[in-house]
Amino acid sequence: MGADTRSISILGSVTVVLSLAVDAVAFQFFNSTPSSIPSTCGDALVRNFTCDELFSVSAIASQQYVGNKTLESICVPDCKTSFYEYPSTVENVCGTTVYDFSGVNQTVQGFLDPLAWAFNVSCLTSGAEYCYSDITNRKNSIEPCSDCFLQYEAAMLGSVYGRQRVDPDSFSSLLSSCSVPGSSYPYSTPTSTSGSTNSSATSSPIATCTGSAYTVQESDSCDSISEAHEIATDICIQLEMKII
Repeated sequence: MGADTRSISILGSVTVVLSLAVDAVAFQFFNSTPSSIPSTCGDALVRNFTCDELFSVSAIASQQYVGNKTLESICVPDCKTSFYEYPSTVENVCGTTVYDFSGVNQTVQGFLDPLAWAFNVSCLTSGAEYCYSDITNRKNSIEPCSDCFLQYEAAMLGSVYGRQRVDPDSFSSLLSSCSVPGSSYPYSTPTSTSGSTNSSATSSPIATCTGSAYTVQESDSCDSISEAHEIATDICIQLEMKII
């Protein structure tokens, strides 16, 4: 079967979900590029790469569940090689210049870096396990001191998006309780959203809580709470670390 070629614009890469067919796909991020972008940079941006599916930053940061079968079709050598070659080529050609992408001023890295982070988090493994599916499956029980869980927490801390879910102090406390040195699970400290800026200044939204309060019972565990209230186990563990 010949490769199916599809295109999609990702001017808002933080919110878009890229979902493709199961067969091998020649995929483009752009049909065409804004006229403000030089032709050499534009030509690099419309380059094809082969992946069945990609996930948005919002999907991974909000811990949307992805099954093992889906990850097995994405986290494969062909997709990884093609996906990682794409930003390398594009960044070499386009540099760090800020361009106007339909009213959003950002560098090419501004939308590629978050996607690379989401790809890395979704494809984390420990042995034969895909960590992301284990952690986001509400019916699963995961050991907080396991390699999978600690890898995931460290990877989440490497992005401003992941830090909406994972707190550095709680992770430090978790490592201490697991008797694991921080050097075993290093992470970078993000300073910004990879150079993205808006054409008009806007104030940061104020986070608000929704839902209902729950009082923890003596017989409760993170597993029982997660299953009963359909929250990810790692969120419960993070809250438990703060209570301790």
